[in-house]
Amino acid sequence: MNLNPNPDRAPRKPPTQQMSAFEAAVDYAERQDIFLYFTAFMGIFMPAAVYFLYMKVHNYYQDKWKREAEINEIEKLKKKEERRKRRNANLKTNINNNVEEIEISNNAPLTIKIFYSLENEEIEKLINDQLKNLSPYSPSCYNLSTMNIDEFLSFQGLSLFIIESNKDGTITEDTLWFFEFLQDYEERKENLKSINYAIFGISDTKYGGKIYQKSGKLLSSLMHKLSAKSISPICFGDLKVDNSINEQLEKWINKINTLCQQQLLLRKEYECFMKESKEVSKKNENDIKYDSEESLDEETDEDEEEDDSDKEYSDTESTESDSYENETKKEK
Repeated sequence: MNLNPNPDRAPRKPPTQQMSAFEAAVDYAERQDIFLYFTAFMGIFMPAAVYFLYMKVHNYYQDKWKREAEINEIEKLKKKEERRKRRNANLKTNINNNVEEIEISNNAPLTIKIFYSLENEEIEKLINDQLKNLSPYSPSCYNLSTMNIDEFLSFQGLSLFIIESNKDGTITEDTLWFFEFLQDYEERKENLKSINYAIFGISDTKYGGKIYQKSGKLLSSLMHKLSAKSISPICFGDLKVDNSINEQLEKWINKINTLCQQQLLLRKEYECFMKESKEVSKKNENDIKYDSEESLDEETDEDEEEDDSDKEYSDTESTESDSYENETKKEK
């Protein structure tokens, strides 16, 4: 048995020299290996604390990134919807920019009614001869003196006026009521926005500038004040020039015919545009549904992966606990 003191365990100072309380405590801890145990404890505790802190930070940022991804997905869907609306709006503006002043209801058939006030029977024959150019639009003629005002106001097609001015510059008695009706309509602040019209005036330049085309100009002024839609500027025919009425009337009717053809083409373009817009809207709705279903599938897949990981973790814990119990039994 070795009775010599261990130099490592011996006090650093001789017993005669008195140590302070702190030095004594440090000396005691060194001799009892307390620092060694503390170091071993910290070697076990610190990795666990660091791992716990790491998992906290990791889970926090995982949730944060998941929320940001969901927000970005919602913003993408909103941007897709906005782009679809802008595309449809651009298509509408392109169609509207090409639309002429003629605005006849798309549901109503494109038909023409001719309202005339003539004193010369030869001119009436010329008009009947020229109507064949407007045959695709089922033209019908009405004398202003006997026309039905209710049918005129409810008519959604194209109204053509052929007005002759007499040598006195006055309105004939049989058509005076129609001009008075328009003036009363204006005084009541009514409007004729649903009326689409064009005017062909007939007169003679020998009557003078004040009387020439007076009836046609007055009718054009009244229709304009009542907000009716003119598809073409007023056209004049001069009786003084030989064969002028026939030529100018033919040009005017051909112009009306081309405007009607343009209107039919615009209707077809409008129908195509409506079909395209419906197809685009359906496609975008399907895309939105598909994207939302994909996001839901991704979320369910992530949940299933988390459940699988939890199960694996619980299985490993159970196997570890079983192995630990078996070892303890063997030791006992």
